Amino acid sequence: MKKLCILSLLFAILLGCSEEDPLVENESLSQNDAVLKTLKSWGISDDLIEDKGTYYLVDGDMVFYKNKKYHAPKKSSAKQREHPNAVTINSINVFINPGMNADWRNASINAIGRWNAASSGLLLNITTTVANAHIQIMYDSQDPSVNLASNVFGRGTFPTANGLPGVRIWVNPDFNACSGAITQNMRISNVQHEIGHNLGMMHTNQTSASLIPGTPNTDAQSVMNGGQACSIDNFSAGDFLAIRHLFPPLTIAGSSLICNTSTVTYTASISTIPINWTTSSNLQIISSTNTSITVRPANSAYNGSEFIEATLPSHTVRRNIWIGEAVVDLSMIEFENGIGESGYFCSSHTGNTYSIAPRLSGTTHQIRLRRYPNLSIVYSPSTNYSGDSGTLQYTPTPGWYLFEVRRTNSCGTTAWSGTEVEFVDCSNGGGGGEEF
Repeated sequence: MKKLCILSLLFAILLGCSEEDPLVENESLSQNDAVLKTLKSWGISDDLIEDKGTYYLVDGDMVFYKNKKYHAPKKSSAKQREHPNAVTINSINVFINPGMNADWRNASINAIGRWNAASSGLLLNITTTVANAHIQIMYDSQDPSVNLASNVFGRGTFPTANGLPGVRIWVNPDFNACSGAITQNMRISNVQHEIGHNLGMMHTNQTSASLIPGTPNTDAQSVMNGGQACSIDNFSAGDFLAIRHLFPPLTIAGSSLICNTSTVTYTASISTIPINWTTSSNLQIISSTNTSITVRPANSAYNGSEFIEATLPSHTVRRNIWIGEAVVDLSMIEFENGIGESGYFCSSHTGNTYSIAPRLSGTTHQIRLRRYPNLSIVYSPSTNYSGDSGTLQYTPTPGWYLFEVRRTNSCGTTAWSGTEVEFVDCSNGGGGGEEF
């Protein structure tokens, strides 16, 4: 069977264009050869391009209309870059032609569901009105201009320069190139594959496409592999990485810290997908819109970790927030010494380190040591150390000490609190840290 194409907004042929290279639009797209020149400038060979009259067919299932605009790089260089024809909208309406049989309608619905389950910043909405659709899924026989061969499962269209997805996907109910019967999962996976084309993804196994950052060099499990209509299944781990690169997941911007009486607003990075805001029990919602939420602590005396959640139609995004002054969990303070053992310090070695819990951003801390049994302060640097860990710049005589710490954030400074630690002469090895 001929290749089923996978478009990634990244053309290999665009071996890169540096950031300074300008991008130009073809000026005479009404002429039959303008788009052809663009395709060739991307490095697509003549044997992969078929002239179908009103459009060029690339690699068997990717349509480039002659009256559309497709950006082309002025020149290539060693630096790779994404193809300019990116889909720039996040909420995309899909019309499923009701004239298809139940198997193909359900396959289209399930394929859309798989895309929506990718936890990306993309939402595909099923619409029953053609006029509202960005993408239409139909049989090839429902379009007089298209007639797919019996060994072609489907065909998609590539996004043009307007930031919208390719308009049409044609599927072939008469496909018969597999060794056995056509299964429902084959239908789902191939619609899933063609949707990828309309959203700007090329074949994973195609030599004329460059890697999307973070994806593997090869991916035998990719649903976007070409020439594998009878065997592709569902998104691979690499496919998910590619989708989230092209459609970055929603993020929630705002302070990671709320002081006990403050009111803070958090903003979603995507405004076109419906969001339902919720919070944990110690945060009170003051107001919310589809793009933001304003909250304050429900209890002004509370210190601790809370969260905000933005629930989208397909998944939920959480933003963790700390309320009030930092705290010190004495049971989770960790000590490590200069000989690589934990639980005690060495009086004979430098390199004694400590870490404080819980781990919190935007904090500083101070430390000091008291010597048992009278708990006199023997070490008390004035430095406010950043972060949650540090190295003790002091090596006292062996014995038991009280290690004390206090933490500061923009909400205030905690009281001193401490836990016992033993300093051991490690000249002949370790073995300290017994119960005091």
